[in-house]
Amino acid sequence: MKIKLVIAFLFMAILATNFALLGQTRIRTLEEVKPYPNQPLQVVGKRLGEKNLNEAGFEAESNWLRDLSIEVRNVSGKNITYAYSLLLIQKQGTMEASYALPLLYENGNPPIAPGDVATLKVLDGQYMGAMKYLAQYQVKDVENVILTIQRVYFDDNTRWVIGKESRQDPSDKKKWIPISQRKSLRKVPMNVFF
Repeated sequence: MKIKLVIAFLFMAILATNFALLGQTRIRTLEEVKPYPNQPLQVVGKRLGEKNLNEAGFEAESNWLRDLSIEVRNVSGKNITYAYSLLLIQKQGTMEASYALPLLYENGNPPIAPGDVATLKVLDGQYMGAMKYLAQYQVKDVENVILTIQRVYFDDNTRWVIGKESRQDPSDKKKWIPISQRKSLRKVPMNVFF
């Protein structure tokens, strides 16, 4: 009888420890890649659910990316119809490369007018897909991500892609013509992506 009681107690202790680890809060970080001088979106807020994230490190549970939202202001002089940003999860576990989790502002939403603020959030399906992918590489918890704004499309058939502006070719909607031949003033180091 004593042996059964000891085994049951040990089993319950192991279960309790595993459940405590699953919901454990840890310090998380959200870094931003330095913005391009001509970047049309400016990050003005970061939230975890209802909580404003003002400090570099913050406490959150392992599912924090699901509740993360980024507030961006349109600092261009044009209406934005689509924005594509990434949360980069750097190589960890047995991953062969970094993983990019998209944050979108999609067509179908009202355009973001100059000066207006919009919220970018990870969609539930993308979050679940990312967690499934990361689990394949023994990544059980993500503590740090890097935010980068990649592409912005405007309602005048122009776009901004990592520092370069172009306009849609009126004769071929799949082609984009550079607006300026100036080189981007800043390059993103490749190790941020891989």
